[in-house]
Amino acid sequence: MYNCRRMTKEQSTYSDMLMCHVLLIMLVWNVRGDPICPWGTYGDSCDRNCSEHCSVFPGRNIVHCDRASGRCSEGCIPGWYDATCNKECSKNCINNICNHGDGACTAGCKDGKTGTFCEEEQLNTKAKESTADLSWMSIAVAATVPIIIIIMICAVVVYWHQKYWKRQRFMAVKTWNTQDLEGLLNTPVPNEPLHKASAEGDLDRVKQIMSCGLKNVNTRGLYGLTPLMLAAQNGHYDVFEYLHTEGADMTLTDRDGDHILSMACVGGNIDIVKYVVLKEPFLNINRGRTDGRTALMWAARHGNKTMFDYLLEKGANCSSEDIEGDNVLHYACYGGHIGIVMDVIANTTIDINSSDVYGRTAMMVAAEHGHIEVFDFLVRKGCDISHKDKEGSNILHVTCRGGHVKMAEHVLSRGDFDINCKGQCGRTPLILAAFYGHRDVCDLIYGKEADVSQVDNKGNNILHVACMGGHLGMVQYILSQDIADINSHGQDGRTPLMLATQWEQRAVFKLLMHEGADLSQVDKKGNNVLHLASKIGSMEIVQHVLRENTLDINAGNGRGETAAMIAKREDHMKLYELLVSKGANAVTNPRLQKQKLRC
Repeated sequence: MYNCRRMTKEQSTYSDMLMCHVLLIMLVWNVRGDPICPWGTYGDSCDRNCSEHCSVFPGRNIVHCDRASGRCSEGCIPGWYDATCNKECSKNCINNICNHGDGACTAGCKDGKTGTFCEEEQLNTKAKESTADLSWMSIAVAATVPIIIIIMICAVVVYWHQKYWKRQRFMAVKTWNTQDLEGLLNTPVPNEPLHKASAEGDLDRVKQIMSCGLKNVNTRGLYGLTPLMLAAQNGHYDVFEYLHTEGADMTLTDRDGDHILSMACVGGNIDIVKYVVLKEPFLNINRGRTDGRTALMWAARHGNKTMFDYLLEKGANCSSEDIEGDNVLHYACYGGHIGIVMDVIANTTIDINSSDVYGRTAMMVAAEHGHIEVFDFLVRKGCDISHKDKEGSNILHVTCRGGHVKMAEHVLSRGDFDINCKGQCGRTPLILAAFYGHRDVCDLIYGKEADVSQVDNKGNNILHVACMGGHLGMVQYILSQDIADINSHGQDGRTPLMLATQWEQRAVFKLLMHEGADLSQVDKKGNNVLHLASKIGSMEIVQHVLRENTLDINAGNGRGETAAMIAKREDHMKLYELLVSKGANAVTNPRLQKQKLRC
């Protein structure tokens, strides 16, 4: 029906020497065994949470960040910026809104402030009157006229030159994943009234604003969105058509590389999609955004079958994959759209058991998101219910991670699963449910006689992972059931209180303190809670520990470092000054401290 075929890879023509190098690299990589961190975590041991200020990843309802650096994949929530979204926007920014990259105030400054970061005082200056001689003015005007004519000619030449090359770029097959069109990534423009009116579909207001002499209909707003993009994203056809007739450019992309066709698919208006396809023939229908998502994937994710069928009819490639290996079948399962799932299985050559870079199949995606009808359909069509991903997790593990208790009950009824089987990082279904804070699923698995004494590959039990996840209700539940020692030692010899400190779960830390957790415990490297809090720069936890007045503020760890030394090494200077003011030793050379310890 859709005439979709997978592209075959060309046979390799590399020399024998190059093939040996490739095989050697693959061997070294396998020996290293670098783990693929679960969503929401990063670090060499996947033991750190992505920032709570990262934006939620669409479709999974959790945050995602770079495995090595912790860089937020979807940008930051309003009020925060930097790669890891741990820097707060200036309080002088209007509504605390700033550029997620460099912290520049994108919505303007509060009264009395000015500058890129709204840190400068605004000064009122009066224009100075000039009394230039009229004769000199006439001479200057006469000399300026030829220069203006030359500049105008050059401007026309540059304009047509840029327009030509813009068309040439769109005719190319490659995508624009790294281009910074018109300074989009470096100089975002705050939203203007035209953006708001376009997003709301207020045609009269849009026309009124345009009639006031707005020169640039393609002005950028937050995230690099133009008025035309906002109209498409919200499905307002009349506004979209009007803006295009007024010169709005359909070839621009936003900060994430999304083009107008993808946004129209999100908006769900088929008339806008058809308008774009007919009016912009140079637009590559299969071009993906920065993460590889195409317009067809957006249509599948949002369950718009009419739009999905139209894009296929116009040549959309149903075998495309994003950077994580997800295809349109995966995207349809994210949203639980049974109609699109059935069409993809019946009319395309996509393998029903195809997996992404993590080894997860479409059936796993459906189970994780609680879509029982889609899950059952895929099982009937031959999906392998015993499949495990690259980390060893099976369908029960991903279901417990998703937290849908009815889905978990349904999966348990469909197969003979070992309730204590270990998956990613050696975690059992019960440990996974605890880590993600799914109380109902924990009750279900616990009722199936799950072994609560099991630990993961790091030695963490159910209480340790619940504290790392920061789920206060889950920690309270585990403590109330008395199924784990509050001072038990997990990874690196750390107690639940230490892990709550390391992951900066302040509410869990306070709960554990209230329940009698032992502050004096140290890990395998000699670190106590104060050392760990100083390393991450948690002022609130340090102050709480100091108020307890039970730890020696100058206690050294296994390396002879005090809390103050660690704070200074990690450049937490305000915390360092606090510790010194409370009597901490200001010595900053660990070797000197070690010498004292030897004496």
